[in-house]
Amino acid sequence: MIEIVRHSRDTLINSFGCSRRLATRIGALMGRHISISAMLLEEATPGSDIEKLLLKKELLECEDAEPALNELLQQAFPQLAEDFPLCVIEQDGFKVIIAEEEKLAENGWSEIDEINPPATTPAMQPQANPVAPARQNDSAVGGNAFTPDEIARLRVNIFAGASSAEKVAALRQLTFTNLPDNEKASILYQALADEDSALRSAATGGLRKMGVEASVCDTARMLAEGNETERISAIDRLRDLVSTAHDSGKDAILMSFMGVLRDQSQTTATVSELLKAISAKAPAFGPERIANEDITRLLLELMLSAEKQMLSEIRGTLKAMNSVKKGGVASFLSKEILSSQSHEYRGLMLEALTGMELPEEMSDKLMEPAGETMINLPCSDSACQSIGMFLTRSGERGAVLLAEKLITCDTAHQRHIIRLLDNTMRSFDYSEETKTIIAEKALPVLSSSPKQVRADIIETRIAARKDTPFEIRKQLAEAFLRDLREYAHWPLSDTMEASLVQLGDAAIEPLVTSLKEYKNSPIAAIIASALGKIGMEVAATDGTQAESILRELQTLTFNDISCRDMLHLAMGRICSQPLVSERVGNIIQRSLLGRLTGEATDAATIEALGMLCNGSGASEDEIKTVAAIATQHLNIKQPDPGIQMGQIDGEEVFMLGDELTIYSELIPSCIRTIEHICLGNPTPEKLRAELIENLIETWKKAITFESQWSPANVTQLTECIGKIGASHIISLTMRVRIANTLAQRPGEVSVLEALAEILARGDESPQLDRLGGGLVLRLLKIIEESEGLKVEDREVYLAILAKIAHRGSFEIRGGGTDRLLTRLLNALFSGLSSGIPGCLNHIVALRKANSLPPELQKRLENDLAGFTSLKVSQNNR
Repeated sequence: MIEIVRHSRDTLINSFGCSRRLATRIGALMGRHISISAMLLEEATPGSDIEKLLLKKELLECEDAEPALNELLQQAFPQLAEDFPLCVIEQDGFKVIIAEEEKLAENGWSEIDEINPPATTPAMQPQANPVAPARQNDSAVGGNAFTPDEIARLRVNIFAGASSAEKVAALRQLTFTNLPDNEKASILYQALADEDSALRSAATGGLRKMGVEASVCDTARMLAEGNETERISAIDRLRDLVSTAHDSGKDAILMSFMGVLRDQSQTTATVSELLKAISAKAPAFGPERIANEDITRLLLELMLSAEKQMLSEIRGTLKAMNSVKKGGVASFLSKEILSSQSHEYRGLMLEALTGMELPEEMSDKLMEPAGETMINLPCSDSACQSIGMFLTRSGERGAVLLAEKLITCDTAHQRHIIRLLDNTMRSFDYSEETKTIIAEKALPVLSSSPKQVRADIIETRIAARKDTPFEIRKQLAEAFLRDLREYAHWPLSDTMEASLVQLGDAAIEPLVTSLKEYKNSPIAAIIASALGKIGMEVAATDGTQAESILRELQTLTFNDISCRDMLHLAMGRICSQPLVSERVGNIIQRSLLGRLTGEATDAATIEALGMLCNGSGASEDEIKTVAAIATQHLNIKQPDPGIQMGQIDGEEVFMLGDELTIYSELIPSCIRTIEHICLGNPTPEKLRAELIENLIETWKKAITFESQWSPANVTQLTECIGKIGASHIISLTMRVRIANTLAQRPGEVSVLEALAEILARGDESPQLDRLGGGLVLRLLKIIEESEGLKVEDREVYLAILAKIAHRGSFEIRGGGTDRLLTRLLNALFSGLSSGIPGCLNHIVALRKANSLPPELQKRLENDLAGFTSLKVSQNNR
């Protein structure tokens, strides 16, 4: 009889080399009572015409296999029909597709058997079980006593027997056949990799007889038969044996490991130890063994059902295997990704591929499947995170592909993609073309997506960039302003203003139009502030355009408008630039001086005058006048805001006094006014020195409570002194004096931030080197040793530490500067791994500063490049 294919799917794949697609089709055909011959299966190699024929849907859907086969051969496979004729026979209730020569051969063998019937020996008596009984005296009987058909049946029963006992009996019988040793060994190795533990145990005995090291075989047997403790011990022992085993022993160890991976009865602990063993000893197995596609596929199948912890170990094992044979595993994973239609399976493979080197051509092919897979997986899925990282780190094409997905994916994925693009655009320098494409793709999202998505685009500024073409920036400004009412509350109002400013001159016309429309609305202040900041930037290069903006603002101030204070500040900012003509500057200055009333409500006007003192229109006397006004308000005894009683609806209630305006508006504005004057080029040096000394004395009195200052105003004053101390316009001597003064209160966060600004300049000063070293040590001690340090506090301290690190040059007692900087980098990367906000930006800025010693700079570059955990916040606003 002709041998019919009746094997399991795994046997077809692992033992006969069928493709997964063909193995599935054979099972489906057998469900329709259609089978194929074993010989035909050997010809159905992946990509062959036989395989293509069997995969035709007409064959699966037909009512009768014979006419369907003949029609396919004539129409689609005429060459196959000529070179390798096929036919259909009926056998054991199946329609069997066979080669015509099989039918002829069957008849031929029957005629020969009738002429020369085989001799009957005790060992060859017919049995109900097709597997012949074990021979007791093989040397007497001789290997040639087994016919080819009997050997073929033994092969089948080893892997497709009805029970473990039948499989084991067939395997033992096979060892007495006349098969060449290399073929026997091949079957024994396959049996050692089988999911049946009894078969694996039997295979170890056969391999031992064939010369494989006894230590390997005995330990592999314990791995197959033992309990969990014994199995883990066996894995540990086999791991040690890999390094010293011969090639046959290494094959046996690896195949026994594969058997454990296939065995679904294994515990998580056993599989975990086995994965660790493969990872640790991957180089010892050698590139040809460890890059085996069967092992890779087995690990991928295991990933589909593995627990989260196990997923990480499997990915680690695949990377270890890939590192032994460069690109071997990565190439296989890439092909599997391209052929698979399952998003879950592709996601697992793409995640496993993370960190493996790929040829550029293959990376390009994976782009589209990766993008589709990512938007079809939950954003919280680690595979989704890894795929996003794979795309963004694949260069500009990956970023463009993500941007193209923005308009088609759901809200959660839109937010995920926006954050990914924001992170990578901050870290990598994309071309103007790529930035333009991203901005263009973001534009329709601003018109059609929910508020939180629009807020993300505004907040991240993936679209609000000055290097985007003018017309696109103008459309973005219009889109932002359409939603301005939704973002009129803090902190979204600050974000909106910053994004509008980022759009630059293209936003001027939409802003002016909106300001006229909303002049008596609370959002007018946001528009006016943005317009003033853009106008200041424009004035740095184009005085004529800046003066046009000033005319619009000046006209609006004569109306009854709710944002007059912000208009004053906007005009002050623009006039602070030297390209604004002296005539225009004088007009604005006279107008602002005329609006002073001597009351707390002068705050914005005084600050605007301080800004104007930087411009070309301010004379020395006018600068002194403005400085005197600000200093007068700063030096007078601050009133007690107190708590007053008032009547509301006939009931007595507590009310804050009017003096609160002095604390919240006037004092901060006067501080900023003096800051503007101190940092202005037109300011006389003598006046600058006097103002700085006055600020220092005022600060000393405030921190010693000699003067009654509110905490907010002390912080404002500290920040002002820090900015002045960090400015290039003051001398190094004055900078050192300011730094030493501030260092008297190093426990205050505002003081530390001010000192960080000063130290980050990197001046050559032994005094500042010592001060910087001491502050770094202090901050590291807080970060490393404080138990229960809140995330927000750690975020602040790391930001200060990163800023000070820009200095690069430090001095500490006893030396050890390199160790200090190493601890500093460790703290920053620890914060990055822990998801502390801002750490990525701090490290990127430190990399660009290039201020660290060469070895540490190189380490920073490597650690940053290897960082693979871009965490995206999905919190709703």
